[in-house]
Amino acid sequence: MTSQEKVLQLKHIIYRTLSPLIDSDYILLDLPYHSNLGDTLIWQGELDFLKTKTYKCRYSTWFGGNILNIQKKIHPETILLFHGGGNFGDLWPEPHEFRKKVLRYYPRQKTILLPQTIYYQNRENLLEDADFYSHYPNVTICARDYRSFDILKQYFPNNPSILMPDMAFAINIKHYRREKSHNGSIFIRRNDKEFNNNINYQSIPKDSYVSDWLFLGNSKKYNRQQNIEKWGARIDKRLGTDYKHIWLDAYWYYVLRPLNVKTAIRTVDRYKSIYTTRLHAAILSIILGGKNITLFDNIYGKSSTFYKTWLSDLNDMHMV
Repeated sequence: MTSQEKVLQLKHIIYRTLSPLIDSDYILLDLPYHSNLGDTLIWQGELDFLKTKTYKCRYSTWFGGNILNIQKKIHPETILLFHGGGNFGDLWPEPHEFRKKVLRYYPRQKTILLPQTIYYQNRENLLEDADFYSHYPNVTICARDYRSFDILKQYFPNNPSILMPDMAFAINIKHYRREKSHNGSIFIRRNDKEFNNNINYQSIPKDSYVSDWLFLGNSKKYNRQQNIEKWGARIDKRLGTDYKHIWLDAYWYYVLRPLNVKTAIRTVDRYKSIYTTRLHAAILSIILGGKNITLFDNIYGKSSTFYKTWLSDLNDMHMV
């Protein structure tokens, strides 16, 4: 299957599966206010999908946002949508705990967790979360690979579960200016706790450009974010306002989100051969088309399970 055929196939599954569930205005939560370009690609795919619906986003924020602000925007029919990705479990606890906190505040709202990879290092944490979610049958959990879907079926039987692709496949790539690629290669090497040291990386050409796309953004613009948080907090303390969260949400939506998406596209589009330990660098390469892609697994099999679920019939892609 070609890249173009694969993108159309997976986008069709997303629209066919998720569209019937979006039947009211919604609030989009747990947005990725950090420099991981992959999470921003998921966010952009979510936005591009939701823009095709007739319903409105009443509020959006990240896991560090003011949870009480939701109360100003919510009504009984409002859907709580949680950003997808790879943080359902105990490896990245902050967003996971945020979801549970929101559910405790708004236990009766229709809630959808957009496609996630589910991974627990500790089985006791899995059982604890399974018990927690059993009290919220209004929560639909979407899995983006078969292994995560099996976990949902076994441990979260009270919650409706759906298998569907990563939301980044819903990005409308026609909105972005493309770069002219050359025959060079890039190795996008993650530098966090998910990097797999047990894989042989000798197949990567010695002259490949090497970088982790956590650090490809504009540092000056990220410094402005820190200033927004700093001065917003001081003003809020003095005046009893909430400007910090308002400004931060706006800055990420209008400045850093589009910057990150364009940076990711510009980085990948320059090269013909993509070697990556980051799943979304591979996904973006598929969306852009015309790439030779080698995807190396992360430490707990997130990339390989996604590959086996959706990408094993794709031409010009190799999974290590």
